[in-house]
Amino acid sequence: ADVILETPDGDRFFIARAILIQASSVFETMFSLPQATSQADVSEGSNDLEFGGGLPVVKVTERSRTLDTLLRICYPIRSPQLENMDSTEIEQILQAALKYDMDGATFDIRNALNAPRFRDPMTALTVFIMAYRNGWKEDAQRAARDTLKEPLFMPYNPALDTIKASVYHKLLQYH
Repeated sequence: ADVILETPDGDRFFIARAILIQASSVFETMFSLPQATSQADVSEGSNDLEFGGGLPVVKVTERSRTLDTLLRICYPIRSPQLENMDSTEIEQILQAALKYDMDGATFDIRNALNAPRFRDPMTALTVFIMAYRNGWKEDAQRAARDTLKEPLFMPYNPALDTIKASVYHKLLQYH
């Protein structure tokens, strides 16, 4: 590892910079910028970078579990079983993948959303919202069809806060 990613909850992930550069254009750009080379450089005010055990520390906004899953998708190891995760957790991982411009991770997440467990009406509404917000027309259409299996009057879904009322109204009309 040659860099540390630190989450708001204080967990530190010791990561190979090359993996982040390969997976994310955001990290590629970040690491191409001039960096402080020591704690002394940081102390002189030349950079806001922190050092932990001699390694640069990059503070991220994602929670540990979200970052852990996202990094497991990017590392050349067995990927996490996204299709077994809760749709809310998938949404958080997707937002992080989009934030860091991780096309491979976004592709894996999008594929996971096609798993049978995401086709039930309650989960399909969340998938519809994710797909619609990201411009995934075919996925949004499939998820809209999946919502037809039951009445759309179901318990409140926090994902509704992320779309316009007009989008939800169109889904109701489709129903």
